[in-house]
Amino acid sequence: MSPDNNIIPAATTGTKKNKNNKKRVFSLYILLLLIIGLSSFSYYWFCLKDYESTDDAFIDTHIAKVSAAVPGRVDRILVEDNQYVEAGNLLIELDARDYQNLLNKAIAAQNVALAQTPQLHNQIEALEANLKQTQANVKSAEAEYQRDKDDYDRYQKSQQTWSQSQLSMQHAAFKASSGRLDATRQAVIYNQALLNKGKAALEENNALLKQLEVEIENAKLQLSYTKIIAPQSGHVTKRSVELGSYIDPGKTLLSVVSNNVWITANFKETQLANMRPGQQVDVAIDAYPQDKYSAKIESIQRGTGPVFSMLPAENATGNYIKVVQRVPVKILFTDPRINDAEHPLSPGMSVVPNVHIK
Repeated sequence: MSPDNNIIPAATTGTKKNKNNKKRVFSLYILLLLIIGLSSFSYYWFCLKDYESTDDAFIDTHIAKVSAAVPGRVDRILVEDNQYVEAGNLLIELDARDYQNLLNKAIAAQNVALAQTPQLHNQIEALEANLKQTQANVKSAEAEYQRDKDDYDRYQKSQQTWSQSQLSMQHAAFKASSGRLDATRQAVIYNQALLNKGKAALEENNALLKQLEVEIENAKLQLSYTKIIAPQSGHVTKRSVELGSYIDPGKTLLSVVSNNVWITANFKETQLANMRPGQQVDVAIDAYPQDKYSAKIESIQRGTGPVFSMLPAENATGNYIKVVQRVPVKILFTDPRINDAEHPLSPGMSVVPNVHIK
């Protein structure tokens, strides 16, 4: 056999090497996929299976918008932006002179009405005494009238024994006593009317006193509104008022942001099956990525976000496209480091909560 027959062509050797290389690359690729798959499954099984998480979450708190209840000119401003204040601290003071004058005027009117009260009582007592006197006069006049009437009747029945002049005199006495009786009765009516008028004046004065009490309380309330105080403890933000400016009621002058913060996390509705109030939460805050914070679920809102929007969706009209809804979940911090000097939190900061569902 010729030696040339045992020589393998170079082209054939190169093809086999290429095939072997492709097999190795394919094997490495499959191995890499297996490693990635196993790693992903292991990460899910040991790290994600027992958690629910969302990046649609932020720091939330109570923000009190402070406005004036009465119009006025700003006389004093006692706070600056980002200053901490306690609930009840004086923030802004308005010019109170007009409201003080209204209060003084109401108090003066009340003093006049109070001074008239004893006078009216004295007048009523005098009128009651006059009425009793006239009522007594009526009884006396009735007795005289009855006596003169009886005498006149007796004179008439026995007129044959009396002269005409005597009969006339007795008739005149009867008429006079009748006139006096009518006069005393009219005096009773008149004095009764005066007494009723005096009592009505006293009732009117008492009603005026009650009205003035209301006016005084209202004036005191209006005067108190010239001192604008902090409705809650927190930090002053967005102060828009300046010294000397005239402000109208209802205009926001500044806001007070409470330090009592929590997390509002908008989880997908498909994540809520195993979530319950009281479950532990690990929180990552974007502002402090080096730290983790402990928290717990406080409550789950009864309703999705769009339900409470200004224009809620009308799914019963038009073409319907199903969209996975998000439900706000309130999460409270249990970590003592929250809002200390090194970890101040402000509403709107982004966080990532991880809920322990098992």
